[in-house]
Amino acid sequence: MRIKNQTGFTLVEMAFVLALVGLLVVGAVKGQEWYTNTKIYKLQSEFEKYESIIGLYFIKTGKTTPGRNYGGGFNERFWKDLRVEGLVEGEASDGSSPVSALGDAKHNLWVARTGSSGNSIFRHGLYLCTTGVPEKFAKAIDLKLDDGKGKTGNIKSLKYSGYGSSTSSGWRSDKLLDYADNNIDMIMCKLMQRRYKF
Repeated sequence: MRIKNQTGFTLVEMAFVLALVGLLVVGAVKGQEWYTNTKIYKLQSEFEKYESIIGLYFIKTGKTTPGRNYGGGFNERFWKDLRVEGLVEGEASDGSSPVSALGDAKHNLWVARTGSSGNSIFRHGLYLCTTGVPEKFAKAIDLKLDDGKGKTGNIKSLKYSGYGSSTSSGWRSDKLLDYADNNIDMIMCKLMQRRYKF
């Protein structure tokens, strides 16, 4: 009997292809993990950087908190003061908020301070906030820098309602959220200075 030549893949070829696909999948997963960890690190570093900048502002000026000079709202005055002292990039007359480490206009930085309302989330002092932070990033940063809970500690988190929702008016402590892995975007605020003074 004559045996026909069969076509197809040998077992060795199939094993090679499966190993190659496996390496590609592992590489993609590790790449995503690296990207996520980089973003978390950049946001964490940003909070720490601005905490140091506020300390440098005091050393340079003798004033404990930026934001008391010039016209406009507190946020605008805060950034102008830091730019006048050369602590933040930009023109001295520019009071606009910088873009956060997440890197686009929906992720801007802004400051909030103690309000007159006893129920305000900002009742303890001066906060640096950023918008549109993915919940898993917020949770990881909170775990590294604070207590890991969005409702307590020096880091507070609220649900992000979209571009332009960064206003602090009407924010109450009952709007704070703990992390529940809901895959939502959040507004994240870190206490920079307790019971700030001018």
